Amino acid sequence: MKLNIASGPNVFPFPGWINYDRESVASYIEAMKTYDETGVPDHQKKLINYLKTGGQIDFKVHDLRGGFPQHANNSVTSIYFGQAIEHINPIYELPKFLSECYRMLIPGGLIRITTPDLDLLIQAYLNGQMDKFSIEQPAFYKNAHPSAQLAFLMYGACGPSCTWDNYEGHMFLFTRASMTAVLQAAGFKEIEFYYETGKSKDLVMAKEAVDAGMTHSFITEAIK
Repeated sequence: MKLNIASGPNVFPFPGWINYDRESVASYIEAMKTYDETGVPDHQKKLINYLKTGGQIDFKVHDLRGGFPQHANNSVTSIYFGQAIEHINPIYELPKFLSECYRMLIPGGLIRITTPDLDLLIQAYLNGQMDKFSIEQPAFYKNAHPSAQLAFLMYGACGPSCTWDNYEGHMFLFTRASMTAVLQAAGFKEIEFYYETGKSKDLVMAKEAVDAGMTHSFITEAIK
């Protein structure tokens, strides 16, 4: 059993994955069944082909803050958590979540996390290289001052639904050192970092996981 937690529309078109998010993406999945592959990213082409050939997406609405009592101890082989850890309160929510991941994973099971790299962002700002992240950002990013570009990426709070009353931005940004610390505190070991998609300790994860937002992020993998 493999879990893609806080998937959003980044559902994985392969058997054996349970995709979880606190909001339904059923309309997106249905829409993908009618899409033409022309001009869409490779991962969406895989999803379109998978759905059009009868593949089923196992998607469940679930808030990760409630834990995962539906999964027994030592019952999950892999967990993917992409571009979401930065949205969790690092003091009051993250330790509980990582402990749940550790509990569910089988001995030797793997967790894979992607998240913005604070060190990389700061270095790019100091070197005057913030424009290199434009390809993955909204149109307003390109014409913003470098200091504003840094703030946009650090806070991630520029969406139309993100307001004072409904904050959807980042709670925290990680470095490799701070990520190592929280994973070790949860019991994980053999922690490694990547900056390229398709690399993994695990052949299934390397083939099936879709890493988004990687111009300014790193990939972390750790073993139970």
